[in-house]
Amino acid sequence: KTQSLIDKLNSGQKITQKEMKDLEILKKQASSKMNKSTDYFLKSLGSEGSQPILEIIKSANESCVCNLEKEEVKKGPLFDHFFVNLEDCQKCLEEQKKKQEQAALVAKAFSDKFESVKNKKMECGCGWNSIVLAIQSFGDNGDCEEIVKLMNDAKKALSNNGFAELSVNTLPFDENTPKGQISIGNICIDKFGVQGVPNSSAITVYNDKKNKFDDPSVEIINNKISISDYSNPSSSFVISTDNNEQARLVEKWMFEEKQILKNEISGIISPELLKEIFPKVDNEDSKLILPFFNKYLIEFGINTCEERIHFFTQIAEETNQLKNLSELPSDYPSSKSKYKGRGLLQLTGWENNYNPFEAYCKGRGLIIDFKNHPEEVATNPQFSVLSAFWYWKIAKKCSRYGNELSEDNLMKISKLVNCGNINFCGFKDNTINGKKEKCYECNPNGWGKRKSEFERLKIKFPCKLK
Repeated sequence: KTQSLIDKLNSGQKITQKEMKDLEILKKQASSKMNKSTDYFLKSLGSEGSQPILEIIKSANESCVCNLEKEEVKKGPLFDHFFVNLEDCQKCLEEQKKKQEQAALVAKAFSDKFESVKNKKMECGCGWNSIVLAIQSFGDNGDCEEIVKLMNDAKKALSNNGFAELSVNTLPFDENTPKGQISIGNICIDKFGVQGVPNSSAITVYNDKKNKFDDPSVEIINNKISISDYSNPSSSFVISTDNNEQARLVEKWMFEEKQILKNEISGIISPELLKEIFPKVDNEDSKLILPFFNKYLIEFGINTCEERIHFFTQIAEETNQLKNLSELPSDYPSSKSKYKGRGLLQLTGWENNYNPFEAYCKGRGLIIDFKNHPEEVATNPQFSVLSAFWYWKIAKKCSRYGNELSEDNLMKISKLVNCGNINFCGFKDNTINGKKEKCYECNPNGWGKRKSEFERLKIKFPCKLK
């Protein structure tokens, strides 16, 4: 509003008394809201350090007074008063606009602070200083802003997805850099900093904690939280604070989990929920598999209740509910092959499966040699899990049939998983010439078990009506 009046003056137009009065009304409304916010923060943060903010608000509330002459312009039988385009009025409005811009920054900082307290977000500084820092850093990505963004993003990912990727390679803090103050809600944490060990490390952290965050991969000692990577224990992410009690507060904040409905399988899969989906899974295997399981469910976009039921059905049949990650000896020729069935969807055969999966893994920067060590698809938890997601989403594109819980779609997916295509499954003898021919009416192996697992999961985890 102020800018529009300045623009009128710059273009040689005149402004009315009513326009100035409208501006004052708007300012009073803004002032009232700002004063309410100020009172709230004075009560919650105290008065120490508030003076710079209070001065900005007071200054912005001052009125622009122009000592203007008036001229009378006749409009019919009535007279209306217009302000003449005088220099002192323009200067007054421009000064007022600068004060209003400062007040707008305060209002934005108040809003962000209230949101941070409400949602327990981490931010730079403590008390009123956090608001001052917020005003100073708008539009400027300082060191602290980068670090708290990393931490807030990690907490959000841990809460929503069950895992977070952490890398401090580009961050400015290290062990020799002075630490700063941060706040979580209204809790102040002193000497806060983060560090990667080694400095270039990037690790994946998982939120599968229980029993008061006593995960063995997280250790609090010497005022620091050291978080190790399950898949790479030599790498860790270190958070430093002023004392162990503050470290515990940061740990609790970081790993607070959202409550997940017991029978909701479209969210994070907890150890307890995994046991309900696959009752035969070994507890130790569960700990190794689950981090990768949750990571790839999000990464590959297998998020709906319907597709997960299809996906889990196939895994349950192929692995006997995650009990056997390697094909057992049988009459099937594949069980005697070097490249026999392995992983959550029993990857089988070098040419069509192990070889392209190896190329895919190398494309992700993973160091592997499945040609000479195919057993890793069963013994390495990451490859056991990743192989199933690769086969499902990339090799066979099973997701196209995962949106409907019908037996017809179950059959198509079962054929893709077991037979590699949706048409024929195996071969049969021609009754006339005795030759082997493709069998189009044959069911995939374990069809009865696939149907029973499908029905079990549908009943146990009913999908919400759309």
